[in-house]
Amino acid sequence: MGAARPVPLRGDLWLAARRPRAPSNTGYGSDAHSVQPRSDSAVGEQCGRPGPIGRVARMALAIVVLAAGLGTRFGSLKQLAPLGPAGEALLDYTLYDAAAAGFSRAVLVVAPETVEPTNAHLRDFAPPLPVALVVQSIGDARRSKPWGTAHATLIGASALAGPFAVANADDAYGSEAIATMASFLREPEPGDVRSSGAVVGYPAGSTLSVNGGVSRAVCRVDEQGLLLAIEEHTGVRRTATSTGPATGPSIVSDTGTLHETTAISMNLWGFHPSFVEVLRPVVERFVATAPADEHELRLPDVVGDLVAGGTLRVAVLPTTSSWLGVTYPDDAPGVRHRLAALAAAGAYPTLGSDGSRA
Repeated sequence: MGAARPVPLRGDLWLAARRPRAPSNTGYGSDAHSVQPRSDSAVGEQCGRPGPIGRVARMALAIVVLAAGLGTRFGSLKQLAPLGPAGEALLDYTLYDAAAAGFSRAVLVVAPETVEPTNAHLRDFAPPLPVALVVQSIGDARRSKPWGTAHATLIGASALAGPFAVANADDAYGSEAIATMASFLREPEPGDVRSSGAVVGYPAGSTLSVNGGVSRAVCRVDEQGLLLAIEEHTGVRRTATSTGPATGPSIVSDTGTLHETTAISMNLWGFHPSFVEVLRPVVERFVATAPADEHELRLPDVVGDLVAGGTLRVAVLPTTSSWLGVTYPDDAPGVRHRLAALAAAGAYPTLGSDGSRA
């Protein structure tokens, strides 16, 4: 046997650069808008050097946002694409909704190549809650691809001591969905299972693209609203004969048919703190034995295996929110139109590129 492979299970933490804003009594620490995270060790200066991750001193809701994608298929950094009326990214709407729901801290897991563009974006679009960047490094010369979303979740959540949500940076989930997740995370963790969590389930019909098939994580749910299994379907699209909601199957994938109301995970998860120690050995084993470069450890796959093994219980939370996202470049105009309509209706303030809210 060769030497043990180094396991990069702790990312470097960078402070997100941004303009100071007025203090608030409702947020993390004494200043809800400071990016300074409380930790048990010193970290670099704002927009400065990387430092070790500390643990948050008090129990509070946090959101881990997975933002390490390089946008190879989309053609640019999809998580920072200007889609809102003032050039906001979908990330900005998620951070806004999280703050409104009572989340007091955000951790953005980024790639080394995206630290600077993410920091620049946060300087221009000041988030309403403290944000720290955690860099997901590979740490293995034999790989060029990251270890996957399970690894990203672990290094992001390792900085936290309380319940946390997990979201994609290139999706907008809607205020009701994020508020529903916050309510779940405030509930005590049941004692009859090793760990517990939740996922928001969107109706399949609201998660499609008119420009082609998409990959979707289909949730199998029991009568109590608990996740039984989660299965990836590729090529999910409407059938040619269906143009709207129907009682029968109207959506097809490469492997089967779905109904309009089939629960779909768009990667808005929530976990109690116990999940970190359940996730850690799974990621460690994968990193130590990972095969070819193209293999990644996906969070939905890990959750599905833990649920099947009885280690993890996951509630599937229904939502009335509309999901917004861009799979194909041609999806962008429709998303811009919907975001403009939401802003015009007063659902969201406009965040200007000068950092001010209109």
